[in-house]
Amino acid sequence: LKAPGSKQWYAALLSSINQTIENKPVTLLDYGCGNGALGNYLSGFISDFQYYGLEPSNSPMLKDAPEHACFGFGHFGSGTESLAIKQSNCATLGSVFTHLRWSECRKILEKLSPIAEREGEICFTCFLDSEEKCISGDHYPYSEVETFHYSFITIEQIEEFCAKRGLKYLVLPFYYDLGQRKIGLLRKTNVIHRFIRIFKE
Repeated sequence: LKAPGSKQWYAALLSSINQTIENKPVTLLDYGCGNGALGNYLSGFISDFQYYGLEPSNSPMLKDAPEHACFGFGHFGSGTESLAIKQSNCATLGSVFTHLRWSECRKILEKLSPIAEREGEICFTCFLDSEEKCISGDHYPYSEVETFHYSFITIEQIEEFCAKRGLKYLVLPFYYDLGQRKIGLLRKTNVIHRFIRIFKE
């Protein structure tokens, strides 16, 4: 895959929720949507869908969001968010958890978990490691929570969350390898976006 923001990136995110796309009308919540490019990409393939894009309240990204009859945009904690969680049968979080502490990731997953609990799908990307690490802060200055340039979480943290909610998770076979990166004072580390699907069987 090419870097986040490419057509290949959007295709991978949509492949992660492919069961929903193939089997029923799509109502997609794009958490951390940027300017809504994923919705724009989706609109090129299907016409029967609803797309909700959410960003932090101070984010400048929504100023450039496209207008479309099937699109709805709003901020975290807004009425649009509540409506999206209630109506959506799938959610994507592309390169969101790669910049947050696990405690914040867990709060977001708890908020979105009703989508999976009613047999929808949630897909997020993350950097996995043997221990949690958060490196180089203030990645998104407009964020209401602390952000980092690189945040690594563990598969055990994901597993524990899913077990408590009666959900399943799957590490999908495709990934995006950023290659060797010099991270803070650490030696060079291979940084890989892994795609995780959460669902209920």
